[in-house]
Amino acid sequence: MSIASSLAKLGSGVGYIYLTDTSDDIQYQFINDADGVEKSKRFMLTSYVASSNVSAFSTVEVTSAGGNITNLSYDGVSVFDVSSAVTGATTADLAANLSSAINSYVSTPQYTATVSGSVVTVYLASSEGSSLNGTVAASSVTGTAALTATDLGGGTSASDEVDSLIGLKMYINPTVGASIDTIVGATDITSAVMLKSFNSPTTQRNVEIVSGGITVDRDAFITVVNVQTEGAIAADDLETINSGVFSSGDILILKGQDAAKVTTVTEGGNIELSNNADFLTGDKDSVIMLQYDNSVSPKWYEISRSPGNVISVPTFRSAGIPQPVSGVEVSAITLSGASTTITPGTDKGVWALTGTGTLTGSVSYSLAPGVVEGDTITIRFSGGITLGGFNLVIGGITLSQEKATNGVVVKNVWEGSSWIPTVLPYVNNRDVVDTVQLATKEDDLGNPATDGQVLSSTAAGVRSWIDQPNPFFTATTTTSVYSSAGSDEVLMTKQLSAGRLSSIGDFIDIAIHGTTAANANAKTLRLDFGGTAVAQNTDVTNPNGEDFIIRSTMMRISNTDLKVSTSISLGSSGVENDYTIVSSLNLDGVNYGIDFVANAVANSDVTMYFTNGTIINV
Repeated sequence: MSIASSLAKLGSGVGYIYLTDTSDDIQYQFINDADGVEKSKRFMLTSYVASSNVSAFSTVEVTSAGGNITNLSYDGVSVFDVSSAVTGATTADLAANLSSAINSYVSTPQYTATVSGSVVTVYLASSEGSSLNGTVAASSVTGTAALTATDLGGGTSASDEVDSLIGLKMYINPTVGASIDTIVGATDITSAVMLKSFNSPTTQRNVEIVSGGITVDRDAFITVVNVQTEGAIAADDLETINSGVFSSGDILILKGQDAAKVTTVTEGGNIELSNNADFLTGDKDSVIMLQYDNSVSPKWYEISRSPGNVISVPTFRSAGIPQPVSGVEVSAITLSGASTTITPGTDKGVWALTGTGTLTGSVSYSLAPGVVEGDTITIRFSGGITLGGFNLVIGGITLSQEKATNGVVVKNVWEGSSWIPTVLPYVNNRDVVDTVQLATKEDDLGNPATDGQVLSSTAAGVRSWIDQPNPFFTATTTTSVYSSAGSDEVLMTKQLSAGRLSSIGDFIDIAIHGTTAANANAKTLRLDFGGTAVAQNTDVTNPNGEDFIIRSTMMRISNTDLKVSTSISLGSSGVENDYTIVSSLNLDGVNYGIDFVANAVANSDVTMYFTNGTIINV
């Protein structure tokens, strides 16, 4: 029965209370009722723990002379030099000489002696405390010499629960089957009922782990425990402390009983450790102090340890500081393909990927979810890999062939729910700036939406990409009419791509220059847009040996409508102007042709020398 459950039945009227000496010999016994409790506690008022070690002793009486004493020993250790027997004519002489021989001899442990008449009192060194109490004396004599010796007894250790000379222990058997004159079946409740002052010596209790736990009885406000592994194995874990009559605020000091048998104090039961950091016993320098709290549920909380917690990655991380594991993990890329998961707090915080060649399988270095906000994993890849149609993924970034060739540094930061990567070029003392990278330097502007755009400003200090006034077409090849008389011939044709005139007000400025032959043949000059004539000369007979210039402006006024203004200058024949609107178009979705068409009678009646066109996007 546990101390706690036994105390709950103290004074119940059932069973008996026993007071014993330190050898568990019954000195007093009472019925377990109120009167018995009062009487037993009065006796316990005189029982106290030892304040220091007290020497155990043995009384040796020389009862006959006429011979020699050849040996006297305790626990197999002789107390004098047995190479010289102790002699004496009388019992008093023999006793005096025995005392002198003991005091002049060095033994382990050490013994000393005093003599009074024929009686010698042998004392064990006080440092041994109660360790040899009950040890039987062994002696040998010659002739008619004789002696009698008592067992060693009376020794007290400062750590003993009660003084071995006058202290009492208290037992209780609160059951119907309890018997007088025996403590069989009774529970030792001394630790719970003995009054101790704050400066009373502390009892050091030796306990052994059983199934991950120990059972400890309270000594006082501070209880000291030497823990041993279960079955004295080399290493064991301690997760639970089964406490008896401890009160909230009581302190338990725990250390290892054997430096070679290491106990790891860990969480999992009712032990709460600072920063969840395990504690390992070792030599006597390794001590942990726990405080009991049963305000909610019985638990032991760490309040100190020696040596203290080492400043380590787990210590930082348990405190919410995203300290990565130190060092660099060098990993060779497996060309045939492999998948590696990097775990923050477990794997090193910096990885260096090496290897060159062509992939024959996809390779991935992925990251497990972070634990601490701000966790950082940096992966440095030195390049030299040909993808060969496979993927190389580093920290969530699928590398292009350029990056696989030149290398990258991917720094990932955990921001609560996801990894945020930053990709940098792998420098390694080389100039990584090239035209491709320079094109990405203007991060705020980004890339232009279409080819041919230029950097401009819409307001002071505000930059943007706009379509530049750009040549739509330029042609300088001499082209003449070589068709049959009266047939249309296209001397110039250009394609306007869908969406090229993207906004209202965007327009095309076209100029066409040529000449007509010096004859009276009819000559027709016509400009078409999407197969619809938008300008044509009305005087078809006068263009006789004249240079001509055709200028046309085609402006978008909607997706479906195009305004066209054209002037045809025919030298001395004058200038003709045309203005028209082309409708039912789809400028955003359809390509349209722009054609310069001539119709004449003979070959080379019309010759085109030069044309150009410019698109203006507003």
